[in-house]
Amino acid sequence: MKEFIISFRETLEAALIVGILFTLFVKTNQKKAINILWKAVGVGLITSVVLAYLLIYIKEIINSNEYEKLFEAGLMYLAAGFLFYMILWMNKNINIKQNLESKAIKSLQKASLTGIFLLVFFAIVREGFETALILIGSNQSDTFSFLGFFGGILAALLVGVLIFWRGKKINLKTFFNFTSALLIFFAAGMIAYGTHEIEEFLVKSGNLDEDSVSRVWNILTPISEDKSSSIFYTYNEIKEISYHSLHDKGSIGVFMKGLFGYNSNPNYIEFFLWLISLTGGLYFLKRNK
Repeated sequence: MKEFIISFRETLEAALIVGILFTLFVKTNQKKAINILWKAVGVGLITSVVLAYLLIYIKEIINSNEYEKLFEAGLMYLAAGFLFYMILWMNKNINIKQNLESKAIKSLQKASLTGIFLLVFFAIVREGFETALILIGSNQSDTFSFLGFFGGILAALLVGVLIFWRGKKINLKTFFNFTSALLIFFAAGMIAYGTHEIEEFLVKSGNLDEDSVSRVWNILTPISEDKSSSIFYTYNEIKEISYHSLHDKGSIGVFMKGLFGYNSNPNYIEFFLWLISLTGGLYFLKRNK
């Protein structure tokens, strides 16, 4: 189940980005941009596999959990920056107030194909690298569900195809408004996730006492007993504790955390950065409608 959730979540984010751009290029008949997009996807996938093997090698050499947290935090901030940049680029180059399609054609003719390649390439590599990082970091045993991993990828790709299929049939203005808002939630969640990873780094490196951290809320705390008989709890045999489904490490909460930055016990810095990035992004989107 863990492999399915992680691969589905990460592939869905990449599929959403590719789906948005692919829909735009098809609607505006940008054949060169479509070719560049698919080349970027292919190179990004190959690079992701190489980076995954490199991660395994580095982990075997260093085996430092705290620096892994710090590195993941930096990756989250970088990923959020790319998403906000993509939203800014679309709003700057695509006028969705009037004559959207003709404006988009002119904008894309002036746009750098290299920029499109890098945007898609980094979107694929970020998701692939993050998938490898999370799976390698969370794998506490020798077992790995390839069925769950590839099932999650397939399910996310089907959702991406559905986005494109529906995207050709709906008003383009509505399509971009909805997907841009969804991307803002993704980006805000990444900032919150990254901030929490910095806290984890400081705690694991001994520079911060976890009990001294003030929290906005602390709900659904794990229970030190086997509650596997309950549909609301998942028992972790390694840690010998039960997680509520809505806890950020529970079956539902882990999905919400990955997509939207949900946390069962956020610190104040994490919460306010999430709130500022979310409200600021939505305000910017509304102002540019």
